[in-house]
Formats: sequence, C-alpha cells, structure tokens
Amino acid sequence: MRRAIVLDIEGTTSSTGFVHDTLYPYSRSRFATWIRTHLDDSGLGADVARQLDAVRSLMDRDDADLDDCVAQLNDWLDRDDKITPLKAFQGWIWQEGFAAGDLTSHFYPDAIPAIRRWSAAGHRLHIFSSGSIAAQKAWF
Repeated sequence: MRRAIVLDIEGTTSSTGFVHDTLYPYSRSRFATWIRTHLDDSGLGADVARQLDAVRSLMDRDDADLDDCVAQLNDWLDRDDKITPLKAFQGWIWQEGFAAGDLTSHFYPDAIPAIRRWSAAGHRLHIFSSGSIAAQKAWF
C-alpha cells in the first residue's frame, strides 16, 4: 500500500524557535535593502513590484512608499500573520540566505532518517507550511 505522508516544518521536522529566533529576524533586517536591490531586477523585479502593490492594497494605501510597506511587513511579522506578500518576501530573502550560507536549516535528529525511510519505502512525502514555496525549497 502506497501512503502519502504530510509533514509540517515548524514543530514537526524542525524547531519553531529556529523560525522565530533566527529566520524572522534575518528577514526583518533585510526587507528594505532586499526590496530596493531586487525591485529593478530583470528576473524578479516584476514579482517584487506585484508583492509591494499587494502590501499597499492590503494597507488600503496606494500612496504608501517603501518605508511604509516595510513597516507593514514588520507589523505582520510581529503578529506572525500569514499574509501572502510577507511570506513571499521572507521566502526570497531566506532563499538567498540559505544559498549564501548565512542560514542553515534546523532539523530534529530523527526527522531526516524518518523522511529517508519513508521515501525509500515508496511513500509520497508532502510538506504543509504557511511559508512560501521558495522558503520550503530553500529549507530542504
């Protein structure tokens, strides 16, 4: 019998504390600079602009500048809100952090062996997370 196994990252494969104590501050300290740097990026710039527009829309402030948007991102982060633009920016920032070696994923000692066993047994593995796909891929 082939099974599907659904895992959550926070608290299941990895420590919730790592997300709140390491990843959240990492993204918070980089929102403004990262957005400024990537807004004109030919590959990602259009997506960054769309997410900024989404922040403005959710704020109901079409005139919000970058500082206003970053303040809103930080407010959502403080409340641990699961807001799409916040998750998108976090995912992109964390993806770069993992790629640069600034960040290293945390896993409980039994998580990776269990995942490998289930995979070898032919089970389909799925991740349930409020994080963006970019963040999940970078994590694993």
